[in-house]
Amino acid sequence: MKKRVFLQRALSAAGAAALPALSFGNTAWPDRPIKLIVPTAPGGAQDLLGRDFAQQLASRLGQPVVVDNKPGAGTIIGTVFVAKAPADGYTLLLGQTALIQNPVQMKSPGYDPIKDFTPLARIGASSTVQVVRSDLAVNNAVDFVKLAKGKGWNYGSSSPGPQVIQEVWNKANDIGLVSVSYKGEAPCLSDLLSGTIQTGLFSITAVKPHIEAGKLKAIAAIGSTRIPSLPNVQTFLEQGFKEMTYPGGWYAFFGPAKLPPEIADRLTKELKAILDEPAMRKRLSDMELVVNWADGSTFGPQMKRDMDNWRNLIQQSGVKFEQ
Repeated sequence: MKKRVFLQRALSAAGAAALPALSFGNTAWPDRPIKLIVPTAPGGAQDLLGRDFAQQLASRLGQPVVVDNKPGAGTIIGTVFVAKAPADGYTLLLGQTALIQNPVQMKSPGYDPIKDFTPLARIGASSTVQVVRSDLAVNNAVDFVKLAKGKGWNYGSSSPGPQVIQEVWNKANDIGLVSVSYKGEAPCLSDLLSGTIQTGLFSITAVKPHIEAGKLKAIAAIGSTRIPSLPNVQTFLEQGFKEMTYPGGWYAFFGPAKLPPEIADRLTKELKAILDEPAMRKRLSDMELVVNWADGSTFGPQMKRDMDNWRNLIQQSGVKFEQ
């Protein structure tokens, strides 16, 4: 008798545990670890963000969510890996704006951002700011244009994105700045601090300590809204530079194309719940990311508009990319 009661209880417990997986019809999902691809190196903002969300997703889905860094080729290596993965919900991507920029800048990046992915959620927008050394006698972008015209000053670019944006500003206002390319924000920032270059466009995370220390001065923010931690710094648009239509960078989650709708919906729901947690919002704020939620159905069309916008900016800038 005791044995029968034990078996009945064991079967009941097993059935209860299986309910979440069975809610997707005949497909038990998730019933094994999920891999979250981060297409950048460990230790950066994107990697840290991915690990925070992976930990929370794991507790909500009942399966480990393992971060797998696949850096290289301007995020292309990791992005292509997810594009070619099975659409079963076990391989996800934490992407960034480069996902839609690379196909505009290159003939064959190896993926189509619209056709090869299932957008799940955009979670936040990065904050980017134009800065100069504090000893330069300017307080905003308007002052800078007046002072810099005809002097042949240099601006630094740590990647194609900042170069395109700054070149649009440079050409539209006939400033005469000269582009200097760097292999990352660190060497670019070092040359700005030393006076080798006169200005540059950086992530707020990279330059905020130097702004607070009084070594650098922010003269304009990218995007349609001001940076929360720098409320007195106007955007380029506020200062009258209408050509600066770049909406700013973003981070978003994706699955491969044709991800089953019930799995996509579940992931979107869980990501929203995680983002709504006060601790996660504080985490994003500490990383200088602005919460900018959009579910997959909203974000998908926005990606297409972002691509068109980026294509127009490249044409305006005249920047040529190696194919």
